[in-house]
Amino acid sequence: MNHYFLVSSLPLLQLGHKPLLSLTAFLTLCETHLTPNDHSVLLDLLTSNGENNSHPFAREWLDRETELRNEIARFRSQKKPHVSETWHRTQQGARVFIQAAVANSFQAPDPLERERSLDQLRWTILDELAGLDPFSTESVFSYGLRLRMACRWAAFDQDSGLTLLEHATASVANKGLKHAFVFIPKQVASA
Repeated sequence: MNHYFLVSSLPLLQLGHKPLLSLTAFLTLCETHLTPNDHSVLLDLLTSNGENNSHPFAREWLDRETELRNEIARFRSQKKPHVSETWHRTQQGARVFIQAAVANSFQAPDPLERERSLDQLRWTILDELAGLDPFSTESVFSYGLRLRMACRWAAFDQDSGLTLLEHATASVANKGLKHAFVFIPKQVASA
């Protein structure tokens, strides 16, 4: 099914920029233009990454996300390989570009940059899964997942981060921990 009006009315998304459309507004718009089944698939993608759905797009996205998470677990547990096996989930095949991109992400200078790099990889995967037809249902699903990511990044701001840091350090102090290490990203530390 082609969704010319729906897709042509959606604003451009960029990771790291506040989207001009909220997830709620997007879902309302999609409810009007998608079949009830496709709308259900979209809701499942946005709430569980497609875990409860057999739609081909949902299966592909979930498999790529599983592979990405398996690679992340492998990198995080390099000093304790048996730990990686605990978190490993079944995936279909292996994509060298995902392995290479995750390895590259773990070279980032701080956790925020690593997370940004991993989400950029997810963004790229979603562009690929959207397919060649920009007006397809798969394109709408891809847009929804990218919108969810863009909204998540738009919610990050320095004031909120500092407030969370203050709560975390107060919590550590209240628990009587004598030695606690807190990571402060360069951007916050230099502010």
